[in-house]
Amino acid sequence: MTSSTTQKLGVVTGILCLVGLGFMLMWTDNTVVSISQKHYWSIVKNGTLVNALLHQISASNNIDNNEAKNKNDSAKTEDKKNTTVSEATNFTSTTKITTTTTTTTTTTSITKQPVTTPVVAKKPGIILMWTHPWNVDSEPPSDGKVFGNCTITYDRSKHAEALAVVFHYTFVPEPYPYPRDPNQFFVWWSWENPWVVRWMEHNDLRRHDNSFFNWTMTYRRDSDVYAPYYLLRNVYNNLPKGKKVVDDLIAAKKGLAVWTVSSCKDKKGSISRMNYVNEMLKTMPNIDRFGKCFGDKWPHAKMADFVRTRKFYLSFENAVHCRDYITEKLTRNGYQYGAVPVVRGPKKEDYLVMAPPHSFIHTEDFASPAELTKYLMYLDKNDTAYREYFKWREDPSKTWDDQRMEVERRHPNIKTLPDKTYWFGKLCEQVQNRAPPKVIPSLRKVFFDDTEECQDEN
Repeated sequence: MTSSTTQKLGVVTGILCLVGLGFMLMWTDNTVVSISQKHYWSIVKNGTLVNALLHQISASNNIDNNEAKNKNDSAKTEDKKNTTVSEATNFTSTTKITTTTTTTTTTTSITKQPVTTPVVAKKPGIILMWTHPWNVDSEPPSDGKVFGNCTITYDRSKHAEALAVVFHYTFVPEPYPYPRDPNQFFVWWSWENPWVVRWMEHNDLRRHDNSFFNWTMTYRRDSDVYAPYYLLRNVYNNLPKGKKVVDDLIAAKKGLAVWTVSSCKDKKGSISRMNYVNEMLKTMPNIDRFGKCFGDKWPHAKMADFVRTRKFYLSFENAVHCRDYITEKLTRNGYQYGAVPVVRGPKKEDYLVMAPPHSFIHTEDFASPAELTKYLMYLDKNDTAYREYFKWREDPSKTWDDQRMEVERRHPNIKTLPDKTYWFGKLCEQVQNRAPPKVIPSLRKVFFDDTEECQDEN
């Protein structure tokens, strides 16, 4: 074998080693990575190994005609470039190489690309309402109402398509007339408190000790789907705020307190609150009263406009110590209408969890109705102290989460609610996210798990 042939074999061997290096890099750690064409071409063009190999090829071809030699060398060099670029291009989708070249060395490293998971949009779904609440068609939610990515329907022929089937507590079919899909959620919904369900509706829920339901949807924080009467985050976000707003609210006050009530004798809590207000009237007679309990008397102005002219609204619920049972009496009649709510019903901690800081007055902070009226009359004569109950509305830059943090700062034992969705919006969110399945063996034990004051008949 001639020395020229030996040299050529050495050149070929070197090139094959160079290509082999690329493939070794490509499969390092069984990880598919990508190569940079620019850096690979830098190796080809500037790398000392390739240049040396090309010089050896040129030296081994003893061609007398210099022009032919140059053309031959040029063609071979171009072939090598094209071959190497082609190889580099093949590596581009699999290996990324970062190369630093000096006059004597070449350094190579591998960078792994992050793996991203594509976000898959959830398909719109339907929620089947078995009936309207109390079988009254005007009761919400309305047919076709959209909550998040779900649409409400009352069309039972679509039962097989529904992500969830919701049964208002007033009507649950027995037996269920369709084959049950194990992927559906059966939801029991009530906005009424345990006393009303048990003693007014005469429903002890024993017939639901049958594992029929998957979730509860109620006003209580411990329900599977949180469904308060109002989400305070939404109320807060929609309220006008600012110092001038508060100035105008206080300037509009012309009277002390107002109360509207239409249930005064049919519930334990209704009788209790009527007795409490009668005690208040002994020391503070200037309470404007409207509703069916007072001869169905109503103000000439719209209720919202009238309440706005009073400093306090008596937000007294028709139940005593029913956990989390807070209705529109706090949110709409108090906050939205522009009066300071004086609250009675759930314990104070239930209000603290959901209300803005220092925004209400709880009757249980006072030893008697007389002590409460004494404080209200003090606030009536002290504008600075009264204004403190509107301070949460003075700074428009504060978010609802700012208000929550302030409540927790003032009351370290309280954990406020972070919820951004509720009711059917929350239900849609949970069924589309496929919340963990569960079965409620006894609805009675779940819903009637409340205080004795809430559930006792008398």
